[in-house]
Amino acid sequence: MDKHVGTDDRRFELLVMNLSVSSPARMARVLVADDDPVARALLVGPLEDRGYAVTEAEDGAAAWDLLNDTAPPQIVLLDWMMPRMTGLEVCRRLRDAPARGPAHVVLVTARNRHADMLDGFAAGADDFLVKPLSSVEVLARVQAAERALALASATPGLRPALAEAHASPGGDLLLRSGGEVGRVFFHAGRVAWVHLSSETGSLHDLLRDLPDVRADDVNAVLEECFTAGRHFADVLIEWEIVTAPELEARLRRWLAAKLQRLFARRHDVVMFVPQQRRYTSGMTFALGELLPTPAGGTIPPAPTRTPAPALAIDALMRSCLDEAMALEGAQAAALLDSERGHFLARSGHPLDDGLVHALTRLVHSEEVDDCVDDILVTRGPRLHLLQRTPRTGCYLFVELDRASSSMGLARSRLQLLARRLVPVGADVRVGDD
Repeated sequence: MDKHVGTDDRRFELLVMNLSVSSPARMARVLVADDDPVARALLVGPLEDRGYAVTEAEDGAAAWDLLNDTAPPQIVLLDWMMPRMTGLEVCRRLRDAPARGPAHVVLVTARNRHADMLDGFAAGADDFLVKPLSSVEVLARVQAAERALALASATPGLRPALAEAHASPGGDLLLRSGGEVGRVFFHAGRVAWVHLSSETGSLHDLLRDLPDVRADDVNAVLEECFTAGRHFADVLIEWEIVTAPELEARLRRWLAAKLQRLFARRHDVVMFVPQQRRYTSGMTFALGELLPTPAGGTIPPAPTRTPAPALAIDALMRSCLDEAMALEGAQAAALLDSERGHFLARSGHPLDDGLVHALTRLVHSEEVDDCVDDILVTRGPRLHLLQRTPRTGCYLFVELDRASSSMGLARSRLQLLARRLVPVGADVRVGDD
């Protein structure tokens, strides 16, 4: 898969590679464990080129030996499936060793199911890298691990971490007590979800005692969320499985109980890790709603959020969509409202909704948010182009036949079309196109 980001790919790559990087002498030490020498080299090469001190292990047992050295690596990249000891088992052993210093564990795997990730978090993993990998993503994850380690040493207690979470646009509050890991997902200073590795925490559990809700209904909701990139709350309400007030009340009770159990424990590690995520649902809660006096103090009310106004299709947008379909080789085109995760309008052949929403999520990921204007993905005989427009949350997408279109010309033309979609009420000057 070829991926092109922005109008200057090399400039963007250098920008990501230099985020929050100190001098090589101060960089965290990295362990890369993978039984496949080619896969191992794909991880080690970019890190060594960037100046990291990297130690390699050919299987899980060798990785465990290195982690028990007198000066063990601080960042650990573990392949999930390895001989002698899996990455998951190495992770469990690492978290069960109380005398072991802080380490940031990233599981490298081709698995991307929700259940697999929960297993990884339950074993003590801090992050995931899903194959196939890119050098930019590997570097960005390791740099994020450095920031997390720095935060772990700089955040001694729960109250400072909560204050940091409250003030941040978004991120994860991580709490480890022995082998148990808790994660509190924050968005705009509000709690979006709570997960405890020692307890079940699925959508099935949340809705278990609701009348007339079958397991198949919940599975269908989860499938829709996975393929379309939507939030479960939006789907549950839209499909009339549960009303918005009932879901809000149930979710509030659920999260409050989880938080109370989590904060009642004595924690070995407490840290807040900023993460920039696009969160489409408005069903989040201030800490005061869930825990009036967390950690013996009072958290100030969350700042008032001003949601982006809903987008509405107008004549100018339809004109741009029609012109996108008129591009040479165009098979399909669409306009998206990324804030709410749905299509405003479509034209042409049926679209791969999952791919389009995945590209939108990629634009809003931690590493590239606000830096990328367009993304190009090549898959088989098709080119897929996603272009940001000046209207907040609005994207223009087109699917092209590779054999009958020019990639460079299509990107240039789509950029010109997108520029026409100036914010409503803005002055439009002749010659801007």
